[in-house]
Amino acid sequence: MHSELFNIRRLQHNAQFRPETTYLFQEPGYADVTTDIDALAGGSARSRRYTVDTVGRVRTDRFEIRQFGDFVEALIQWYQHFNMLMRTNPLVAGDFNQAWDQSAAIIAGTEQIDPATGAVIPGTGHADQTKRKFEHLRVRISASGNISFIFSSLFASNFYIECSEYAREIFGVPQFVSYNVNVSPATLRDTVHDGVVGAGGVLHHGESKAELGGGGQ
Repeated sequence: MHSELFNIRRLQHNAQFRPETTYLFQEPGYADVTTDIDALAGGSARSRRYTVDTVGRVRTDRFEIRQFGDFVEALIQWYQHFNMLMRTNPLVAGDFNQAWDQSAAIIAGTEQIDPATGAVIPGTGHADQTKRKFEHLRVRISASGNISFIFSSLFASNFYIECSEYAREIFGVPQFVSYNVNVSPATLRDTVHDGVVGAGGVLHHGESKAELGGGGQ
């Protein structure tokens, strides 16, 4: 039985391309790879919420899939769950390529200024609900069965999608879906690593960082 279709993986700057450096945090009770998240950034509790089984993989064995609509619903739940976590749980630099706190997005120019120093007072400003609700990953399936992944630049700089052999067979997608956001327009990478896996290959990664202030998403 083919229960796994897609998996969200991490990109890391200057890290060897190995499961320990690319997988999300291991899910207790599953035979997942033990990642380096525990060792990086003090083993951040926030980073541990990005687990392989909770938000990483698309599984078709969680509930019965009898028709096309059931499958579409499974994909929707997958990417919506990931986006919800991104809205409420910051990325921690060290475990991921950059720090990111979507819940802190504010409207530029609304911050309060300290009259004595002229500096912006931290924690002030009006919440930017549009940016706080932004979706970094979406999936669409056409009536003819074509699948589309829609990434933000933040997602493409920090994550990629690995497609199982079964998913590659039924959708005709490559093993890795990863975009280079350092060129315009963004292009699909042929590979997400240099050299041979397990032989010191180093991950490609996005040099530019997305910004909450605008333009990065």
